[in-house]
Formats: sequence, structure tokens, C-alpha cells
Amino acid sequence: MKTKVYITKGFSIIELIIVLLVSSIISMVVIPNYEKVQTYAKETTSKNQLFNLQLALETFFLENGVYPNTIGIQELITILESKNILKSTLKNPFTNNIFSENDTSGKVIYSSTPPNGSYILEVFGTNNQHSLLRLTQ
Repeated sequence: MKTKVYITKGFSIIELIIVLLVSSIISMVVIPNYEKVQTYAKETTSKNQLFNLQLALETFFLENGVYPNTIGIQELITILESKNILKSTLKNPFTNNIFSENDTSGKVIYSSTPPNGSYILEVFGTNNQHSLLRLTQ
């Protein structure tokens, strides 16, 4: 009587270790770059939103003859939304919440001086350590 021999095909332990080693090397290169790309995208979004806010401020000025005299970014956004100048609520890309004075990253600062009709808009980056963009009138 003949015995049947079954040959199973598969990967050896050496081949599996090589695959794991190659994938770990790739992930060590890709993950830091991915984080940099995400931070860059958030910073770019913050800058674009600041330009949109500046456009809304200039529209408010054209309609009212003065810039809003507010104490913070939340109040400014509320005023611009109530006048239907801002159509959608601006969200902080770092926190994914509506901009506020207490943001830990991506903070936006607004200040105005009513007598001469000027303002300062400034947005900060990660952990509010450096200014990304400052717009003045």
C-alpha cells in the first residue's frame, strides 16, 4: 500500500521575517513624512481661512463704513455670520472646533482700532508657537 505524501506550499520563517523587516523600514520613513504633510495642510488651511476672514471684514467695512470693534475672534465670527457675510462657520483645522480665544493650536487673534479704522488678524500654528500669517489694514 502506497502512502500519500502531501506537500504544503507556504512561506518559510525567513521569508516572513524579511517581509516584516522591509515593512517596518518603510513605515519608519513614511510616518514622519505623513505627520509633516498633515501639519502643512492644517497650516495652509488656517492661512486660507484667515484670507476668507479678511474678505469678510472688508465686505463688512464696505457695508457699514467701519470695521467691527470686537474683543475676540468668537465675537467677530458671530457678527459676520449674523450679517450673512460669512456663509459657513470657520473651524480650526488643528482642533476641528469653532475658533475661540482658548485654542491650544491654530489660534486666531483679531484686534481693531476704531478711530483710524484699522485691524490686525493673525493666525498661529501648532501649539501657538509661531505666527503663520499676519494681515493688517
